[in-house]
Amino acid sequence: MGQVVRFGSGIGLLLGVGLSGGVQAGGLSEPTGSVKGRAPVASAVVVSNQTLPGVQPRAGNVLQVSYNFSDPDGDTQNGTTIQWMRGGSAISGATNSTYVVQSVDAAVAVSAQVTPRTSATDTDPDSGTPRVSAALTVAAAGAPVGVDRFQWLGDARTWPQANAYCGSLGARLPIASELQQLFNTRTSGVKPNSQMCSLYSWPLGSGGCGGATNNYWTSDSAGSSGSNYYRYEVNMMTGNRGGGVVTSQALLVACIK
Repeated sequence: MGQVVRFGSGIGLLLGVGLSGGVQAGGLSEPTGSVKGRAPVASAVVVSNQTLPGVQPRAGNVLQVSYNFSDPDGDTQNGTTIQWMRGGSAISGATNSTYVVQSVDAAVAVSAQVTPRTSATDTDPDSGTPRVSAALTVAAAGAPVGVDRFQWLGDARTWPQANAYCGSLGARLPIASELQQLFNTRTSGVKPNSQMCSLYSWPLGSGGCGGATNNYWTSDSAGSSGSNYYRYEVNMMTGNRGGGVVTSQALLVACIK
């Protein structure tokens, strides 16, 4: 960015033609401020549920904000800031591109504000207008997951087979908390009980309805060891999450839409 030079007299103006530096004519010329550019822009600011894409977020889910950055002068992005909002108010310390939904967010709208920035030492202005995403309303605490959202399969399958089967239905494997909530809200909650069989005909190994086991696959990763990969399972006689099962083992399948 250059400088605009203002001269103090008519004589100075004549003398200053073609000069690029300061001019002395009865005194030094008076420089004004830097030539200003244009502010950077953030657009298409969107918050999405990374844990369960397209599904209403719940406590524990990870939200992510995405946006497009542009600058009319071609300046490079530098130091763009993010602020997560709860009900329109800033959430203290929530300034990363991702945000883990908290229990206090239940039934509240969560959004993200993006302020585009460029280098303050190289550009002026270096900050653009803050843009706020459309909000995602977090599910209410204890909101039941309806049985009608599930489709169960009678035979046991490995995790890759189960995952592919749910995908073929336009559905997905549930996360552990969804199966646990289903057990807690749609049965008496007494542990153990076979009401997922007696009330809803879900197969259970020791509870009837023709199941090979009581355990159902979830989409939650339980890590890996060597060449083995593990996913968590939920016992639908107790509602308890297990410690993780190798994905080559066969468990029961319930898909959620």
